[in-house]
Amino acid sequence: MIDNYKGEDVKLEGSKGVFEVASADKNAEGFLGKGRLVYEKGAFYLKTLGDEKYWIKGGADSPENFLAYTGFDNTTPNLDKPDWFHDFAPHIYDWQEGDPDWGNGKGKGIIGALNYLSSQKVNSIYVLLMNIGGDGQDVWPYLGLIDRKGNTENDNLHFDISKLNQWEMVFAHAQQKDINLQLVLGEGEKANKMELDKGKLGIERKLYYREMIALFSHHNAIQWNISEEYDISPLPLQPEQIKEFAWYVKAIDPYNHPITVHNCDSDGDGHVFAKNGEAYAIYLPDGSLTGTLNLTNEAGNFSLSWYNPRTGWFEGEIKKVAGGKDIRLGNPPSTPTEDWVVLIQVLDEHY
Repeated sequence: MIDNYKGEDVKLEGSKGVFEVASADKNAEGFLGKGRLVYEKGAFYLKTLGDEKYWIKGGADSPENFLAYTGFDNTTPNLDKPDWFHDFAPHIYDWQEGDPDWGNGKGKGIIGALNYLSSQKVNSIYVLLMNIGGDGQDVWPYLGLIDRKGNTENDNLHFDISKLNQWEMVFAHAQQKDINLQLVLGEGEKANKMELDKGKLGIERKLYYREMIALFSHHNAIQWNISEEYDISPLPLQPEQIKEFAWYVKAIDPYNHPITVHNCDSDGDGHVFAKNGEAYAIYLPDGSLTGTLNLTNEAGNFSLSWYNPRTGWFEGEIKKVAGGKDIRLGNPPSTPTEDWVVLIQVLDEHY
């Protein structure tokens, strides 16, 4: 393939320089005032360094192709799935004077969408950075010729600086609006996993990781997600591969942002918020796929109740269960295939 984008070599590796770091403005908007989102050793939750407060995610992992937006340069719909492409037209009215924009209004829809999400107390969004060969096949950072279905001849070595500058304006606005960015580096589909170095950690993948980290790691609240549905068939990535990718990201991210990975939830994996011996809140995406909670090290009795997040009310009877063993969660009182929360709390002796 003829390389129409070849430039001149620039020696950056090992370059040195000096810059000044000013004190943080604690009155700045969003994460600009709260500081960087980090792990705390020995704790279960992330926290912000500026205010030393714990942070709990509140936001859906959808739409995953948030960046498949008509206002970005070199971004077009997948003709096989045109309904997946976004113009965010209803949110143009949520854009406010002084907000970022480009191209005489091209940015207003997506910036307005962030304003709306923030107004609804959403504090995190899930953002695929490259879905070539994936579901939507409508997001990538590259400038050259791309077969969106996935192709070894794709130009994965040249980046679209204009488009990435527009992404940066969106990401910066999200930080001001108190919205964390879960930046997803890859998708579960086989063609996406194979797009860079045939699934290995080679030149293309390293360049991609380095470019994304160089451009966006300065933001306070981001998480690097190595892959959506890393373990899904027909090409499940092995734990050793995920660890290799994660170690490389960790090695080149100067700000040590949290790194995560997404599994396929094929067995209904939920989320547990626990204060051991006192309270456990278990979120189940599908109430028919429950299971057990390990209370073998917890003595005493507990109450078990079901919370319906769609109505905001508890439903059904409150059950009494004994600790000291694995307890079965049972089934929700209604609509078993919907999402539910099981709340288990320690009982006092007067129950």
